[in-house]
Amino acid sequence: NGKVLTDEGWGWDSWIISGIEWAVSEGADVISMSLGADINGDGTDPLSLAVDWAVDQGVVCVVAAGNAGYGGMFTVGIPAVSKKAITVGATTKADEVIDFSSQGPTADLRLKPDVCAPGVNIIAARANGTSMGTPINEYYTMASGTSMATPHVAGAAALIIQAHPNWNPIMVKSALMGQADTLEGEHLWRQGAGRIDVCESVNATLLIAEPSISFGTLGLGDTVNVTLTIMNVANFSTELDI
Repeated sequence: NGKVLTDEGWGWDSWIISGIEWAVSEGADVISMSLGADINGDGTDPLSLAVDWAVDQGVVCVVAAGNAGYGGMFTVGIPAVSKKAITVGATTKADEVIDFSSQGPTADLRLKPDVCAPGVNIIAARANGTSMGTPINEYYTMASGTSMATPHVAGAAALIIQAHPNWNPIMVKSALMGQADTLEGEHLWRQGAGRIDVCESVNATLLIAEPSISFGTLGLGDTVNVTLTIMNVANFSTELDI
């Protein structure tokens, strides 16, 4: 664990960036970041760039989207707006995106969040001497937020890496997004690719790089060309309809 905030839950960007650099230097496979600022950005702020750098070093970075969803669109915060992070929204037990879960897009009109996961009334380990959420007993507390959804996705990423040690962060992100369950009636800005499915993601045979493409704003007559790479990671051939 890397402590990058005070006991009151605030901190400078430089502290968090130092924590990211430390985790990379320690050989982390996954960095789980249940923190952020309620500032929608375009991914060029120092903290989001540090997340992108960590991904370039081969580390999967999972970041909470934020809890400002009551404000509507453009509420995903920093560093969840990072281009290479897996940004996580929160769902209920009924598979609905909870109202507080921050919504995309980013300031430069990229799709966020990337996926969502359970984040309401989650019972999890309680740090010694802390009182966050609703303490259940000495060892556990209950809380809600995208901060509670994020560790689910970080854990799923760890399981994927355990099953596929040679996969890079883009492949892990593609497996989680490509095999997520699309939630009926929920907009892309709220759910991203959908609620993660760990088993399906571990057993994914087709991956796409990049798993999410956004075109920004196009004027009349404007054209944009992108290249998508479809990877067959199975030991058998597959026929695709494009």
